[in-house]
Amino acid sequence: WLSDIISRTGLSAFLGYSNYTLVWNSDRYFSPRADFNPFLHTWFVAVIVQFYLFFPIVYYVWLRFRKDQSVAGYVSWALLAVLGLASLGIAFLDTTANHDRAFYLLPSRFWELAAGALLFQLHSNGAFLPKSKSASRLLMAAGSLLLGAGFALADQQAFPFPWAVVPVLATILLLCGIAGTTDRSSLVDRFLGSSVMVHVGKISYSL
Repeated sequence: WLSDIISRTGLSAFLGYSNYTLVWNSDRYFSPRADFNPFLHTWFVAVIVQFYLFFPIVYYVWLRFRKDQSVAGYVSWALLAVLGLASLGIAFLDTTANHDRAFYLLPSRFWELAAGALLFQLHSNGAFLPKSKSASRLLMAAGSLLLGAGFALADQQAFPFPWAVVPVLATILLLCGIAGTTDRSSLVDRFLGSSVMVHVGKISYSL
């Protein structure tokens, strides 16, 4: 009854820009606390929608020119990394200058999603893949510890920078460890491959 921002957030979620609605209205006098907005969680879906409107162009450049021994070929490999580093720099600056903008908007969150795409590019070239069972398990153990540290120690006011770096790095280590071996007997691999976790993965958005 105090504000129409909740309904506006819900409506903007249909068009994939609820994150902007949350930022634009965060400083209005009658804005309810974000915690009371039932559509708050849609900000991340909006970020992903915006990422996948832009990312196919970058990915097409890589697919088209990655095998060329030319300037275009080198650019195709560097483009995503450069954009990711620029995004990380924006996250660093905006986390203190404008925390809402840093938290909700794509420019400061692009690097997190780009990290997975960069890892795929490296894996497709045979890089960042452990060569032994022990190396694979070490990566998975390190990733698990980092992920736990991210949950236990992260500071809300220092997010996304630097604390978002921890779970992103943890995920990269876990993916490297799992992708780099055919051994499926490790604790992490069995846990992530369990029927419960597979089901959670399938319903993750709706959940």
